[in-house]
Amino acid sequence: MKKIFYVTLMTIMALAGFQARAESENGEREYVYQVQAGEDLPEVAEGTYMVIDFNASWCMPCRMFKPAFDRAAQEFDGKAVFVSVNVDACPDLAREFAVQSIPFVLVLHDGNEVARQLGATSYPEFKAFLERTLR
Repeated sequence: MKKIFYVTLMTIMALAGFQARAESENGEREYVYQVQAGEDLPEVAEGTYMVIDFNASWCMPCRMFKPAFDRAAQEFDGKAVFVSVNVDACPDLAREFAVQSIPFVLVLHDGNEVARQLGATSYPEFKAFLERTLR
């Protein structure tokens, strides 16, 4: 019963445009939603951008890009939902979006692809990419 209530509440919040934010162990707000094995992408309100980082823990360029992605998630909070997908844990999502190389950033708007970026970039380059894309 509790699970049904929680799922219903989260669905209503997503449809109303609210975004649940997780807190880390030290109580800080998390700005990037981490997709776990077997999960789908989170549902977002209509008109919301979703910025997805496809990565892997063993990938050095992915590890180099992570701080830029995390910083952008915080700076662009409210303009887009930022999602991290580990391709090893979520191979179905990687296949669904035809990910062939990582790090790979995909931007969706209303479920449709509007931009993509392949490879690690600096924060200023990534910020410029987002400013052009998230209009």
